[in-house]
Amino acid sequence: MLNKELQDMFSGKSRETLIETLQFSHPMLENDIFVAKHPNPLELKLENNLTRVFQPSVFLVKIPKYEDNANLDIQIAFPIMNFEHISLLDKILRTSSDKITLLYRFYILENRDYPAIQAPFKFEIVQGMIDGTSIVLKGSLLLSVQTKTPALKMTLDNLPGLKYE
Repeated sequence: MLNKELQDMFSGKSRETLIETLQFSHPMLENDIFVAKHPNPLELKLENNLTRVFQPSVFLVKIPKYEDNANLDIQIAFPIMNFEHISLLDKILRTSSDKITLLYRFYILENRDYPAIQAPFKFEIVQGMIDGTSIVLKGSLLLSVQTKTPALKMTLDNLPGLKYE
């Protein structure tokens, strides 16, 4: 799922420092939640050139692999003491029929102008579990290749522009 450059950064083959970030969106949230795996707040640019402050956080992300399963599920774990938005996300998961949208991005610390190398991964959070020490969120990757489209027969009745003259 990660391209070669990101794999090299994760494995330590690159000298550049990779920053993982998460963005949570939902209609019940007044503002999106932006967190970065970094000890300090970071001002980072999004794909639309808007700048947002990502709050420091600690989290672990288990990235799905294409061969794992057809759903491409992601898992994110936060220690409870580190993630101030737990009660809000828990309330949304328990009360809302709308799913929480999660964008998982990578930045290079030395160049924070745009997300690094690869477009963000977009997930829908489908489940959340809180125990005494952590919260674990599970989500499914939103892939356009998994979106079903209606079958359309290419005939002159359906698509008159196909007629060759």
